[in-house]
This record gives sequence, structure tokens and C-alpha cells, in this order.
Amino acid sequence: MVGVLVVGLIFLAWYIGWRMGKSEGERLTPPRAQPGQFTAPQTRITEIRTGPRAVQTATPQEEDRIVIRPIKRPYWEQKGWKPNGDRLIGFYETPMGLFQGYIEDWRSRRPQFYIIKPPRELRYHNHWACFREKGNNLFWVHFGETPTNPDAGILEIEKVLAEALSRADRR
Repeated sequence: MVGVLVVGLIFLAWYIGWRMGKSEGERLTPPRAQPGQFTAPQTRITEIRTGPRAVQTATPQEEDRIVIRPIKRPYWEQKGWKPNGDRLIGFYETPMGLFQGYIEDWRSRRPQFYIIKPPRELRYHNHWACFREKGNNLFWVHFGETPTNPDAGILEIEKVLAEALSRADRR
């Protein structure tokens, strides 16, 4: 029962901290995207404050506040992908290597993902059918549900590549 109360109080503290911020000038609100603009949906907890009164009182105090701030840079930018007109050019990164690729219409709600010369081990992965050859070692990546932003697609492709390469290591 006490554990449920503590979790409830932490959530309440988070909600109040998110709504109020530390001061009026620091009010935290979700970012609003302009038409055609990509905003990173991720957030990072930068500070958690809990005090002895968290269990004793029903209303959160200043020291009980959880501060959540948005991540400043999107994943694609952190990983070194570069915009080039309607394309985003970079490398899908795995522990076993880098694989060149690009994303067309990367600012739209339906970006198209490509990989150049995917690893041979990918042919033995259950998602190999999702990689459609376009010629000259260029492959378009088909998703069951197309990612709505570059970060989601890059992360998913990196996950599949890492799985395929790690399975090959175990053989």
C-alpha cells in the first residue's frame, strides 16, 4: 500500500512539476511543430527530487518535484546525419560497423529510408524481405508502419542490422 502511495505521489509530483516548472519563466510545455518541421518527441529526466515528506504528505513539496526537460538534439543529428536538400545522409550505426544510407523526404510525415550495400548477414534475418533492392546495391526499407520521423526509422533499421550481425557471430 505504501509503495502504491509513493508511486502515486511521484507521478503527481512529476505532473505538477511539468505543469508549473520552477518559475513562470521556466514553464514546461510540449513543443508544437510548425507545418513540415520535425520535433523530437523524446524527453529526458534531468533531475528527481524526493524528500522525507514525499510519503508523509499528500501534496508534493518543492523538494519532491521531478523536472523533465526535452532532449535538445534529435537522434539523427547526434549520430552525425546531415541534411542535403530533401535528403538526410548518414550511417546506420551498429556495434559491428557502419552502413551508409539516406532518408528521402525526411521532413515529411512519411520519410523513405534507404541503405547502401547492407551486410550479407541481413539476408538470413527474418526482416530481409523488408529490404527491397532498387539496383546498384541500393535498398529501400519497407516498414509495416512507416515511421513518422527520421529518428524512429534509423533506430529500427539499426536494431535489425545489429540483430542480423549478432546472429551471424553466434553461428
